[in-house]
Amino acid sequence: MDLRKDVPRSMRVKMAGFVHLARMIDKCRAVLAKTEGEYIYPCPMDDRLMEFSGITSDQFTAAVKANPSDDTVAKWLTLTAKAHSPAELESWNRMMLSPTRGVRDRALREHRRSSAFIPLSFLRRIRRHEHEDFETLACVILHAVFFPGRSHRPLPWSQYLFL
Repeated sequence: MDLRKDVPRSMRVKMAGFVHLARMIDKCRAVLAKTEGEYIYPCPMDDRLMEFSGITSDQFTAAVKANPSDDTVAKWLTLTAKAHSPAELESWNRMMLSPTRGVRDRALREHRRSSAFIPLSFLRRIRRHEHEDFETLACVILHAVFFPGRSHRPLPWSQYLFL
C-alpha cells in the first residue's frame, strides 16, 4: 500500500476482533515498502494494540513481512496474542474508539498543567483588545503572564518594564 497516495483503513475496521489492527497492518506494509508518507508506524495507537496483545513491534513487523495476506496476519495475532475474554476485548475496543481515551485525557491534563497551555479566557481577553494597537495587546499578554487568573484591565506598557 502506498500511503503517499492512499490512506490506511479506518481504525474502526475490526479484524480478528481488534479495532485498529487493519490500519496497523496497512501502515506496517507501507513502512516495509518505504511508501509510508507522513504516517508513523509504530505510533502510540499501534503501541496500545501491541501492548494489549502482548507483542512487540518487531514481532508484528516480522509477521506482516512473512504473511502476504491480512487473514494470515490476523490468525498469527490471535495465536500469539495474550488471551483476553470477549468482554475484555470489547471493553478495550470501546476504549480505543472513545473520543476521550485514557491516554488522551492524561495528555490533555498534563498539557493544561504546563506553561504552554493558553486558557480560553485568555484568548477571549486578547480578542476583546484586537482592535486596539499593538502596545495594548502586548500589555494584555504581559498581564496574563505576570498575573494569571486576574481579569482586571492590564497595566500601562511602562509598568511591565519594571516587573
